[in-house]
Order: sequence, then C-alpha cells, then structure tokens
Amino acid sequence: MRQTLRHHAAKIRPGLRVLFASVVVLSFFSCVTIADNNTPARRETAKTQFDRAERDRQALETRPENERSLKEYSSLIGEYKRVYLITPHAAETPGALNLVAELYRTMGDLFDIKYYQVSIDSYQFLLREYPATHFRESGLLAIAHIEQDDLHREVLAQKSYEQFLASHPQSPHAAEVRAILDKLNASSAQARQTPQSAMAPASLTAKDPSVRISLKSIAAEKTQPTTDTEQGSATDERGDSQGAAGIAHPHMECGYVYAHRDRCRLRGKISGGAHFLPGPHLLRYRRGEAQFRAPA
Repeated sequence: MRQTLRHHAAKIRPGLRVLFASVVVLSFFSCVTIADNNTPARRETAKTQFDRAERDRQALETRPENERSLKEYSSLIGEYKRVYLITPHAAETPGALNLVAELYRTMGDLFDIKYYQVSIDSYQFLLREYPATHFRESGLLAIAHIEQDDLHREVLAQKSYEQFLASHPQSPHAAEVRAILDKLNASSAQARQTPQSAMAPASLTAKDPSVRISLKSIAAEKTQPTTDTEQGSATDERGDSQGAAGIAHPHMECGYVYAHRDRCRLRGKISGGAHFLPGPHLLRYRRGEAQFRAPA
C-alpha cells in the first residue's frame, strides 16, 4: 500500500513543480510590467500624449458644434485613453480620464443620449481607480447632474447628491447641493399628492347637479329612434331672453353634450360651427355642422 502511494506521489510531484514554476514566472513578468509602466520614460511619453490630445481638443472646439463629427470625438477620446494605457501612474492620467468623461457627455448632447450613461461609467472608473484625485468632487457632481438634467432620473440623482454631501460636507458646493436636494424633495412630495388632487375636480363635478350629465336623458335618446333636424343660424334668432347654452369640447370631432341653459349663456357658433339650442337639450355635434335632438 505504501509503495503504491509513493509511486503516485512520485508522479504528482513533477506536475506540482511545473505549476509552481509557472506561477513564479508569471508573477515575475507582472512585476516587471508594473515596473516598466512606472518608469520616467513612460511617464514622459504619457505627458507627450496628453499634450497632443489637448492640442487636438482645442482645435476641435474652435469649430462650430454643427461642424464636428462623431468620428472626430471618438478619435479624440482614444487619444486621451492612450495616456492611461501608456502608464496609469503619470500625473496627467486622472485629468485625461476626466476629459474622457466630459467628452462623452458632449457626445450625448450632440449625437446620441446613450453617451450620457457612458459618461457616468467613465466618471465612476476615474473615481474608482483614483479615489484621492482632486477631480473627485467635480466627478461626483457631474454624475448627479447628468442623472438629473440629461437622463431625468431624479431618484438616482438624489442618491448621488446625498453621496456627495456625505463624502464632502464642507465642500464649497455643499450649499448648492443642499438647495438642489430641497427642490427634489419638494418635487417628490408634490408628485405623491398629485393623484389625490387630480381626483378632486371629478368628485366635485359628480356632486354638482348643474354640471352632471343627464344619464337618464342619454339612455332615453339611445333607445328611441332619432330624427335629426338641422338648425341653421335661425337658432340664434330666438332671442336673448332665453339665450343659448352648452359647451362642446374643442378637441372632439363628434359626441354628445348635455346643454344646460342655467349653466352658461352662449350664442352663435362654437367649436367649428356647432350651434346650441336654448334650454336643456342633448346636443349631438360634428365639426362644421350641428344636429340636435331633444331628450324624451
């Protein structure tokens, strides 16, 4: 039994040795790569690349916005990203990533709203990779403003503003953020009250007999054969003592309106040519013509 175990152990040991050697070699190359990225030559190359991108951005922004293309913005963003790829340890790298996020937001303004979310993702990458950067405050504020102003996601924007205040309560922008939060909270409270207030006019109308549509008259009119009698402008000649009453919705092409004489006093053509009879009548109207029938 022991000889069998020793035999199997002898077969396993060479494999473990190879695996261990591979891990050591990979770790060595990783350390070499990190060291190479942080050399003075790499940092100088990154600075040169950043300066080149800055010149290209200034040249692009001197032209009117309607003359700038999506391809030019994408190429410019690639130039700034190259700074990070050369070395993430250069002093210009956080600024390059911040400009990448700003350019994506501009692309959202000029080309497609999908770039707003890409801008947020870019700011979050900057804040995650460089938590101590001096762009942290402006990045958090930019995320909140994009969520509020561009994407209209008030709930997410409110959380981002609250996160900003929790992280930077003494910021010069703290008062501005608190004012924005007050407005968002007031807007949320008003939105919660809107369904109840919207139901109030309907309930008042149902309780007021002077504005309630006569369901009995409508039912009687539907059950009896109808004979339409066209009325011309002679309807208006019945005198001012009785007047003409009724209201037709200006956006309805045809329908029924129960006209109340005591509710309002109107004469002439209303809503594209509809006339109104004096007294309570069930009015059927169309644009440009008037047809009346009295309720049974």
